[in-house]
Amino acid sequence: MDLATQVAIIATFAALMSALGAILTLLRLRRAEQATFFLQMTDRYNHPEMQQALQELASWYKDNPADFVERWKRELTIDNAEGRQLEISRRQVNRYFTNISQLYRAGYIDKKLASMLINVSGINIYYQVVIPMGIARYGVTENKNPDTLKRIQRKHGAGLIR
Repeated sequence: MDLATQVAIIATFAALMSALGAILTLLRLRRAEQATFFLQMTDRYNHPEMQQALQELASWYKDNPADFVERWKRELTIDNAEGRQLEISRRQVNRYFTNISQLYRAGYIDKKLASMLINVSGINIYYQVVIPMGIARYGVTENKNPDTLKRIQRKHGAGLIR
């Protein structure tokens, strides 16, 4: 093997190692970005306004389990402050879980990260309270977001609303 061939082999190996290093750096960067995103979404979920929204919806459901949707719609129809506040709470909780579903379906987050983000008790409120309220409000029964999330996680814990 002549010197030119040896130099070419060494140069090729060096280029390969450089490319491998770049790939590893990109993977570490992606993981760091995912961790940052996870922490931002966790902060969003843990924000006092979100916790208040979850609590209001859970209370409304527990006080009126058989007809919570109909009672809420009546409150909304007569423009009652409680009905309006429940609508604000419904929209806030819906937006959090909808964002996760949309990002997952678009391929921006993987199943593991989506699962970590929805592994919270609020997912039960989303499924059992927010979705029925949204259907009653807009009449939409075909919604990809809850179906997507249910494929990732059907419930949190025993599925109870606390």
